[in-house]
Amino acid sequence: MDKISIIKSRINNSSRSRSLINIKDHVLDQIFFDLTIDNALSFSISKLIKLKDDYINSKSTKKMTCLSLDYYLIRGWDKNEARAKISAIQTANANKFAKKRKLNPSQYQHIKSPMTVEFWTDRGLTISEAIDKIKSQRPHNKKYWLNLGYSDSESKQLAADHQSNAGKVFSELLKKNPSDYAEKINTKLEYWMAKGFNKEDATEMLKNRQTTFSLDKCIEKYGKEKGQQVFYRRQKKWLASLHENFIREGDGRSPSSQFANSIIQAICSRLQIQVPTKEKYIRDKSTGMAYSYDFTLKQKRKIIEFNGDYWHCNPAIYEAEYFNKSKKKTAQEIWDHDQVKIELAERKGYQVLIIWESDWNDDPNRTVERCLDFLNN
Repeated sequence: MDKISIIKSRINNSSRSRSLINIKDHVLDQIFFDLTIDNALSFSISKLIKLKDDYINSKSTKKMTCLSLDYYLIRGWDKNEARAKISAIQTANANKFAKKRKLNPSQYQHIKSPMTVEFWTDRGLTISEAIDKIKSQRPHNKKYWLNLGYSDSESKQLAADHQSNAGKVFSELLKKNPSDYAEKINTKLEYWMAKGFNKEDATEMLKNRQTTFSLDKCIEKYGKEKGQQVFYRRQKKWLASLHENFIREGDGRSPSSQFANSIIQAICSRLQIQVPTKEKYIRDKSTGMAYSYDFTLKQKRKIIEFNGDYWHCNPAIYEAEYFNKSKKKTAQEIWDHDQVKIELAERKGYQVLIIWESDWNDDPNRTVERCLDFLNN
């Protein structure tokens, strides 16, 4: 029997049998590297456990629980394995509490959920602190992953992945059983009627929900005089933009957003090529639909799409059921449309890179370098 097996056997058969729980064998090899088989047999249980504790404490100054990512990483788990373990523990704890609450409803009926603002304000937090605390407990929020030990970029991507996956699941459920979920979406009439409004009032509530910018809202926010100025100034600017695009492009739509134009100009300058005057179109013969692409380097078979956070409903910001009033579509519907575009380009032999507006806002130089790396490799 090797020394690790001897140590595990001795500790597991002692009163401190849980001392090595969740520690992988390759980490135990590091902890007890200097010990011989004689040491493994002769050292006291307390001394062996102290060696383990000293090693664990040397890896982190933070106090960790079994719901912390670092707890598992230090013990030799990989990230995906650790995340799955944490998720399983959280699910088990939630199910256990739900069962207790179901068996003894009177005992728990006055307990406020930690996902409510009141729960945290009762414990001394301000409203804004309470909102941040709640967000940090939801996996679609970046703070949730930061608290588990991931880097900022990893947390951002994990939050986006979670939102995207959750959106796909919800979209499938909605397609299969639309009537079951209509009352849960505030852009549906059924949502407002379920809250007790009659059909007429529910229609008005729905209209208000879908109206994000209006003269009444401006007056309510800024007062009558300033509100009218804000509203009509924006309307004048919008109409001028439509006219300008109509003269230049033949319709009222601009082919690229301002941030996209800035990146394209920077890319073309670095590559020493002419800025394209038109977007590339690819037609899907099976459907007859044609799709435009922001930037195409045909000789390299590379395409870059520059997605505005609002217009394309950045998954790191918007949930799948969010209704984009300008496009009259949910975020999931917009994502599905964008995915069709990507898959069509890939079938035509192109590689596609997606750049989000927030990437450009966070770090313009890094975003341009990312585009150049994609185009040059």
